Amino acid sequence: MPAPTKDPVAAKRGRGRKPKTTAVAVVEAAPVAVPCDLPDGAHELYRVAVAELLPRGLRPVDLEAIRQMSLSAHYARQAERHIEAHGLLIATEFGERINPMLKLHRDESDKYMKIANEYGLTIASRLRLGLLHLAGESLLAGIDKEIGITVKA
Repeated sequence: MPAPTKDPVAAKRGRGRKPKTTAVAVVEAAPVAVPCDLPDGAHELYRVAVAELLPRGLRPVDLEAIRQMSLSAHYARQAERHIEAHGLLIATEFGERINPMLKLHRDESDKYMKIANEYGLTIASRLRLGLLHLAGESLLAGIDKEIGITVKA
């Protein structure tokens, strides 16, 4: 039996013949070591974040962002302890001023939240990612229905 010919027009529309996919072997990921330059107070968050993200497809390139997120959380906690110890206002030679640790706490907390949201580590970001995924599937299903393709989920 001769090999089927490819239809160039159908291929452009994404409906050409596609090669069969082969099963990919799942490799168990080795535990990721905590970076040696990370302060002790950031180790636990790093371990928890890596454990959460490994099943989702964490790659080595992502580890620096997780390191930075853990470091930001550590610095925010340090600033928080300083604020608790010294208060919101501190005495200076020019009178009472707002504690500069408030700005540090805000900046490091913002940095932490940006990275955590990017990786889906907050409930809001997980919901948003889930809703975007569902919206994409719904849109795809509508397009498939219009052109007459049946997709099995």
